[in-house]
Amino acid sequence: SHGRGYRFVAPVERCGARADGSVGCGSADRGEDGRERAACALLERADDVARRAPDAARPLYREAGAAAKAAGRPELAARAALGFAGLFIRPRPPDPSVVQELEQALAALTAADHASRSPLLARLAAEHSYDDDHEKRMRLRTGALEEARESGDLGVLITTLSCVFAHVWEVVPTADRRGLVLECAAWARLMGRADLELPVRALLAQELVALGQLQLAEEELDAVEPLARAAGNGSGLYFLTLLRAAMAIFVGDFGRAHRLVDKAFELGRRVKGLEVFDLWVAQSVVLGVAEGKATQTLALHERVLADSGIPSGLCLRAWLLAEAGERAPAREELRSLLARHGPHFQILTAWEGNAAQLATTSAIVGFDTYSRVLLDLLAPLS
Repeated sequence: SHGRGYRFVAPVERCGARADGSVGCGSADRGEDGRERAACALLERADDVARRAPDAARPLYREAGAAAKAAGRPELAARAALGFAGLFIRPRPPDPSVVQELEQALAALTAADHASRSPLLARLAAEHSYDDDHEKRMRLRTGALEEARESGDLGVLITTLSCVFAHVWEVVPTADRRGLVLECAAWARLMGRADLELPVRALLAQELVALGQLQLAEEELDAVEPLARAAGNGSGLYFLTLLRAAMAIFVGDFGRAHRLVDKAFELGRRVKGLEVFDLWVAQSVVLGVAEGKATQTLALHERVLADSGIPSGLCLRAWLLAEAGERAPAREELRSLLARHGPHFQILTAWEGNAAQLATTSAIVGFDTYSRVLLDLLAPLS
């Protein structure tokens, strides 16, 4: 076990959606009842279709969920709901049909079924990642982490922490993160669970970069990229490549950073449903500013950031405007962002990076009060 109140045991086969979006059906799930076997067969068929055509699998997951409910197996219905929801891999408003499936599956579970509740709450948090009900999203994120903790199941914890766009990882106390993710990674390797080792080791690499431990991060990326290639995980390779680009920018190797950013764009274009103009644009902007080319970068990317409508994109736009010497519009964007999001800034997704950018923006444009407030928010992380 590790950290404050995290007590984990070897899990049973009952995790939520895997890295490829499949939900599966372990041998312990099949039972002797014909209806249970039928529900499992439908889940497996839906998974098979989803690997080739995710949208075509949705009716099958819905059918599997109904069969699981009829068999009195709400935990299987929860897996079907996760399959129906699929992976959230691009910024967009919540899909009402996804929200409905997840909430209905959640309502059918008992309060004690922590292992099934945690991934559902995480996926709901992801679905709500770009609406304005920040308090609801925070409740979902903290609820997902608490349910994972209560489950005592490391597999459930990994599934929950690695749910894309749920940002449950940000709810883990900073002091606990590295130890917790090391424990998860060691367990996934021991159990031969490559589907769980990949996302948790990607989290570890990200945490090592954030801590400035770049040599260790490089070694971790060297180990995790083959897992992503073996799994055919294009979105994972896209993210890992951009993480390498961030490391190259950090050490001033701009030529390598450009090559990696270009490689990430090509990888992203091959992933169905992935919005490559999110992390890719962000990394391109950071690279341009680091090279002293803020004005040219503004001309290339300012409109995309302005049109994104999401806090991270608008924070990046404010910083880019300031770095390019466009102080008046930078001040306007800064005022707008803090007026709208200031009261709940620390529960925004990716708030730490956003706060750092806005603190820099405030200093450049002369809003010293804003800068001090934002730096105070970041002080506990230093």
